[in-house]
Amino acid sequence: MLAQVTSHPDILLSQFSTFMLGFIWCIFILLLFYSFPYRHDAVYLWATLTVLGFTGAASYLWYCVNTNASHYSSWAELFKHCCEQTAFVGFLGMIYSRYYSLRSRRFYVMFVFACLLFPVSVYMCLSLSIHWVIVNCLMRIVIAVDILLLLSPLAYKGVPGTRIWVITCCFVVINIVGYIYKIIDMNTYVSVFMSVDIGAFLLSAPIMTIMYHLSIYTRQNRQQLEQKRAEAASLIAEREQLLLRQNARLEEEVCLRTAELIAANKTKDRLFSIISHDFRSPIATLKGSLNLLQRDILSPADFVKLTQNLASSTDRLYNNLDTMLQWALSQLGEITTRPTIVNAHELADEAIDIMQDAANRKGISLLNSVKCDMLIKADEYQLITIFRNLLDNAIKFTPVKGRVEVGGYPDATWGLVFVRDTGVGTAPTTIGELLNSGISTVGTAGEKGLGLGLRLCNELLSKNGGYLSIHSELGAGTTIECRLPLGIMSSSIDAL
Repeated sequence: MLAQVTSHPDILLSQFSTFMLGFIWCIFILLLFYSFPYRHDAVYLWATLTVLGFTGAASYLWYCVNTNASHYSSWAELFKHCCEQTAFVGFLGMIYSRYYSLRSRRFYVMFVFACLLFPVSVYMCLSLSIHWVIVNCLMRIVIAVDILLLLSPLAYKGVPGTRIWVITCCFVVINIVGYIYKIIDMNTYVSVFMSVDIGAFLLSAPIMTIMYHLSIYTRQNRQQLEQKRAEAASLIAEREQLLLRQNARLEEEVCLRTAELIAANKTKDRLFSIISHDFRSPIATLKGSLNLLQRDILSPADFVKLTQNLASSTDRLYNNLDTMLQWALSQLGEITTRPTIVNAHELADEAIDIMQDAANRKGISLLNSVKCDMLIKADEYQLITIFRNLLDNAIKFTPVKGRVEVGGYPDATWGLVFVRDTGVGTAPTTIGELLNSGISTVGTAGEKGLGLGLRLCNELLSKNGGYLSIHSELGAGTTIECRLPLGIMSSSIDAL
């Protein structure tokens, strides 16, 4: 039989113990229903296990107060110790889940060590040996000291809630040491060595500390949750802004691609129109003239006139075909520009030689007034194409016995080359349409063009780092200016 725990209780002590037991059970039930259905949190689950152990110990204490101690058995004592071990294991898990890690090797070792308290308690209660009681107490001290070693650095740093746990662990260690001293002094097994009111306080104080700790933990979780929500809202806002920018960029790219497709379709339609109309008619004329030559029915004068017309039509057809091919290549982006230092005067002479026959047929004089030493940085073949198209355009709109001048001079860092004619000119309001839409008009001698020459010149100048400008008035002729980067040698000559 166990030694007597306490004397018969009086009425006030019984009422106090009943009140404390009810209070503890209310806390346990509230925490139990809050932790499992609503909070699947490791800290709350371990705290519930801890309060469960304290509730069982409180029930045992109430039983001590309201019954005769002589009725106790080893099984009742075993129940009390199992409740205490449950509180120790739950407290260990709660501290580690809150301030350390449940997956650490240290927790696994201490958890297994704490679980060993259960078989030790069973053997202790069945044997009623004070040696096993001391072993049980020493194991509890080891667990409490481990928790102290874990919490002391955090308490020193001022982590909220850790100092009160350090104080609690110290009281637990003092209580266990006092219990060991009592057992050794009496040399017999003692279940309770202090008064019931002190025991009730020692049971309720940890429970209140746990509830206070959970309130701090919940408040911190709410603050962290609000902070995470704010960060998530900020991140969502940033993502929305990013999506809006990406959508705007995609819409812009779609509009750009749509415009490119529309331009490509217009280019295709323009090419088909040129091939079917502007090239078909000259080729049909050429075919008819060749048929007349084959019949040999022409007089010598008509033969000479027809051959001159054939030469003119062939030159015009060749120039138009070359212009169309160059323009098509520029639209497809397959023209490669290789700028070199070229002599503008020599290239102007070469272009005049090419267009001289066309000018002679209308009695138009061609003049080259480009400075002999002016060097320009441009692609040589593309620059000849520009000169040829500008001369062809000037000859086309210049009447018989007119004059076309190709001139040029250095202007700061630019080389300015112009083609000036004494032709019919055009209204300033139509200049933009000539460069953008490519209007095709008939020349002074009925020459037909493609409407691509000026557009091709403008694009080739842009590829060579230059630009084009047109000055014209009706009845006063036209001047087309081309500005291109000067060559190094030309710039050095101007500096001298």
